[in-house]
Amino acid sequence: MAALPITEVRGIAGRLAQRLEALGIETIADLQDADPVAIRHKFSVVQMRTVLELNGFPASPVEDEVTTKAQILVSRSFPDPIWDPEIVGAAVAEFVQRASRRLRTEGEVTGRITVFASTSPHRPGPTHNVSAHVRLGVPTNEPTPLVAAARAALVPKLMHGMQYMRAGILCTDLAPEGSVPVLPGVLEQPAPIGELIDAVNRRFGTGTLALGRLGTHSPVPWANHQADLSPRYTTDGNELRTVS
Repeated sequence: MAALPITEVRGIAGRLAQRLEALGIETIADLQDADPVAIRHKFSVVQMRTVLELNGFPASPVEDEVTTKAQILVSRSFPDPIWDPEIVGAAVAEFVQRASRRLRTEGEVTGRITVFASTSPHRPGPTHNVSAHVRLGVPTNEPTPLVAAARAALVPKLMHGMQYMRAGILCTDLAPEGSVPVLPGVLEQPAPIGELIDAVNRRFGTGTLALGRLGTHSPVPWANHQADLSPRYTTDGNELRTVS
């Protein structure tokens, strides 16, 4: 099947096939090896889902935060470009922890993650779209091994001087927590801290306790701008207007 032309893939024909062939993607194997993030930016989410499906990922709509029986995706567009790979890595660490929290909430573990970052095709300057796949030795929903694996896979592939505008993580190979047997002593696992982080944040507020740079109350570079929010007259008395 890998040697068949891309027109054998459902939904690829005509002008779309010609555009793919112009990029050197002529066979199903070529499409399978393509960078899904780059395909998304050059074409659409539909073609990105096709690439993911050819690589064994169940097709599912890609949204900012999606939880299904097949996958969990957490991604975000940045309000301003991020030039420093380490800061992109810190943003990915936050998204990984959000995905980790969703896994624990759903009572699931993930056996494979895909992390990605990309520049915007609509901004001047060079573009760079990168992704990395990691198959975990032991399926988990703990933030420590997930953050470590995501950063180790993605950050070395990032380039200084690029204007990264989006990043995220896709968790697949999901299974109910406790359903995957692990032989004692085969792989040393870090002490579980996910439930502790959840408990602290429930009591003292989201973001109070986190891994890496996230455990602060300072605005992070990838946070959405909130300067134009409407006043919270009904919930914050300090924002009530004073009439003299």
